[in-house]
Amino acid sequence: QSISQLAGSFTNVAGALAAIAGATKGTFILLFIPLALIYNWVQQQFRRTSTEVERLSKISRSPIFADFSQSLTGAASIRAYGVQDSFIDSAVEGMDQNNACVVMVQLCFSWLGLRLDALGACIYFFVALLAIYTKNFMDAGWL
Repeated sequence: QSISQLAGSFTNVAGALAAIAGATKGTFILLFIPLALIYNWVQQQFRRTSTEVERLSKISRSPIFADFSQSLTGAASIRAYGVQDSFIDSAVEGMDQNNACVVMVQLCFSWLGLRLDALGACIYFFVALLAIYTKNFMDAGWL
């Protein structure tokens, strides 16, 4: 199923690029090359950062589960010595650290979304400029 989704997405993107290139009579290719390079740079930055932030998130999650497991097995001893507050504080601190990493993961995806939206807006802007400043360059039905 994933291969068919990949093929469907590829044909959708290729069709959209071909339609835009046809509507602009090939002028879109001049803009497509720099946009493809910018998209590649954004992709490389996102992948490097996202991988590291995901790794940090998983590393910060591991002690939470370990502490929770130890607390369950030693619950009687924790109550006997009256150190519940220190265990609760330790758990809250671990969750705070993990939540900070999870927020960073979400910020990475927001960063990517913003960049991709800006690249899409550049394409729309370019096509609109072509439509405005060139008479009889493209039919109104193509817009």
